[in-house]
Amino acid sequence: MKLVLFVFCLVILLLFGYKFIQQKRLIISPSTFQENISPTPHQKESLTSILVKHEETSYRILYTKLAGQTITIIPNYQTKKAAATIVEENTCKAASSGGFYKEDNKPLGLLKINNELFNPESNDTRLLTGFFFIGKNNTVGIGKTYPDDAPTVLQSGPYFTSANRLQLRQDGLARRIMIIEDTSGQFYLAAITMQENTHSGPLLANLPPILFSIKEPFRVTSILNLDGGSASFFMDESGYTLSELTYVGSLICIR
Repeated sequence: MKLVLFVFCLVILLLFGYKFIQQKRLIISPSTFQENISPTPHQKESLTSILVKHEETSYRILYTKLAGQTITIIPNYQTKKAAATIVEENTCKAASSGGFYKEDNKPLGLLKINNELFNPESNDTRLLTGFFFIGKNNTVGIGKTYPDDAPTVLQSGPYFTSANRLQLRQDGLARRIMIIEDTSGQFYLAAITMQENTHSGPLLANLPPILFSIKEPFRVTSILNLDGGSASFFMDESGYTLSELTYVGSLICIR
């Protein structure tokens, strides 16, 4: 009888130990840990963000207003500095990554800064369908065209004016940076991520239906997509930061 009781207790202990080990493995497994990565640990939540749910997935949109700000684009193709370093050197109070760049470390599409041409305009009608421009009086805008006299122009895309889902052959989940125009003509520098994973975000095809579904605090009328994924960076005026994993080609700096 004592032997049976001993065996029974031993089996219970083994089962409990196995379950405990499995739970510990789940806690420290790479996939579980990856979902909770924060690019800047222990920072406070952004003061300007919106939660949007689309197809059972929750997204967080961070934004900062461009009105009344001094805005510059700083190239980083050759120097390849960390975005935080560029922010500090140029006393930016908010910032984001700019346009796309190629493997040869040159801008993908038009980039003109203070009338200095860094790269000519691209005829790509699939991706680079819009422009971000800064006028002589520091006025900003986005669109399919740009004023001839604008001293600073950045070509990027796609450019969206409706909630229609984009049809793409290749797409993937990624954090995305963009410039948004609302119904009152205000412009915002913005980033969108998964609510629980700041390194991921929506499919590019889903960007329009997500953003055009916003009702408060503004309604979207147009969107210009900027560089995203691993080369994306965003910092709002509260200091909340989404850090890049690889260098940004250029930085939009708000002073």
